Formats: sequence, C-alpha cells, structure tokens
Amino acid sequence: MSPGNEVIKIAIASDQFILPGVHVALYTLLRNIKDREVHIYWLYCGVSGEEIDCVRQTVANFGKPFELRPIDLGEEIHGHLNSLHGSTMTYARLFLARLIHVDRLIYTDVDVYFDLDISELYDLDISPQIVGAVSDGTTVSTAYDGEYLRSTFGLSSETQILQAGLLLLDLKGWRDQGLDAAVDRILSQHGSTLKSHDMTCLNAIFAGDFYQIEERFNVMLYMHKGKIDFSGKVGHYLDRPKPFEGLAWLASPYCQQFYEALDQTAMRGWRPGIKEIRKSLRKGVRPIVRNVLSREKRIAAQLFGRN
Repeated sequence: MSPGNEVIKIAIASDQFILPGVHVALYTLLRNIKDREVHIYWLYCGVSGEEIDCVRQTVANFGKPFELRPIDLGEEIHGHLNSLHGSTMTYARLFLARLIHVDRLIYTDVDVYFDLDISELYDLDISPQIVGAVSDGTTVSTAYDGEYLRSTFGLSSETQILQAGLLLLDLKGWRDQGLDAAVDRILSQHGSTLKSHDMTCLNAIFAGDFYQIEERFNVMLYMHKGKIDFSGKVGHYLDRPKPFEGLAWLASPYCQQFYEALDQTAMRGWRPGIKEIRKSLRKGVRPIVRNVLSREKRIAAQLFGRN
C-alpha cells in the first residue's frame, strides 16, 4: 500500500564525531521536501544536550512541521561489535524495528547530501519485500565480504548485494517476520568478524531478496574516481577522508559544496581543527594518501592532456 501523504519518518544514527554530517544531511534533506510533515528519529551515542539543541535549531529554521526525536542508544546494544573506524553506531540501523514503533521509515547515513525530494522514495510501494535499497550491480562474487557471505551464510555467487547507506524499510513486515531474532543470532555468533559490519548482516538476512530502488537515491562517491555530478540525486561520501574529517581539503572534491551547506546550519563557520586531523590520522593514513595521489594524478592529466 502506498502511504500517500502521510508523515515522512526518517531515521539517522551518529556519535559525537560526525555532527557536521548530521547537520548537512538534515539541512539538505529538509530543504528539498515540499509540503510534508517530517518526523526525524535520531539514534545517538555520546552527544551532549547542547549538541542536540544545536541540531534542533538547524531543523527548526525551515519553519516546516517536524519533530526531532533523539534516542540515546548508548552502547548496551552494539558496544561489543566489530567497530568501523572506532565506532559501532553503524549497527544502529539493525535495531530500528525494536526502537522506533512505526510501520515504515527511511534510514539514511549522515555522510550524505540530498539534492532531491525524498518524498518520492518514501511513497514507493515495495511490497512484498521488507527493504528497498540501491544495488550498484555488485554480487557476492565481487563483494568485499563475498567470500565471507558464501562460506558463513551460504549465499550464492550471483546474489545481488544491497547497499545499506539509504534504506526504505517496512518495519511492520520486519516485526511480523521476526527479523530481530535473525539479527540477534547473527550478531551473537558473528558480531566480531562481520567484514562489512551491518551491511554483511543485512545481506546475510535478505540474501538478495530486496526491492531495488533507483541508483539516484544513493549515488556512491569515491574520490579516486574523480568528482561526480549528483545534481537531482543523493550523494553518499564513501571514501575517506569525508568532507567533515580532518585533511579532507587535500583529497575531497566535495568540500566546497559540503561547507556551503554547513554554513546554512546552526554549525555555520565550523571547520576541522587539530582534533579532527589527529582523529583522521588515527583511522589510517593509507586511504588519505591514496586519494590525495589520485587527485594529483587527475590534475596533472588535465594540465598535460593525458589520460
């Protein structure tokens, strides 16, 4: 059943280290939604009351009907799991059905930039599937965690891989099918070894049985591929450093666009400092160096007319 003009429910998750991403994601999301009430469920960990109020100010500036519902996730549910760059908040999307008591919502990562009205996606009928997601054509045979999915969960090589950065979820169907138990079982048995973290878990559960939404709702941005024009789409910053991380100005072609949006929020004027640079370096120097060199190579090719 198409939800028509019902309230749009959005879920996000973050810790205190990616708050600039939260502001830009919500600012660009709300800027593009026309004539719809929006309820935002923000699962967070380690965020202060002052920081929550700052996000509330960003969304309030639109003057649209909205509700911001912060949910302190703490570390009780996810703290024991294999971390991604030192954070386990990436697993929050796996617990939405038990924490948010609605029938349908969109989950989005906060390292995204919206340049479209997400209402069209929210109103999409994905039945009988439980989840709608973008697949970029990756199958188990080519996925980073493909061998793990084959050997541990028995997925075939031809199984399509869903990209978990933006999901349209039928939470009622999730509950009706008892998928929380499947999540708990996988995390209990394999939580410390999931190669692609929550995305491995979702692909193990759905095994290719998901509604494939249009790629424009989750355009994957890799810096080593050069700058991609995602006008009229949703851009998803996948490479490191992300625009809000330290040293991003050395490698990311998306910093100007990101900070122009950030300066329209309650975090206007914020830029990465020494703390953010140190954190980026602790996450690993290799991806930063790789993307800086890729950028310099592209610039040289443009200057000297080489491919």
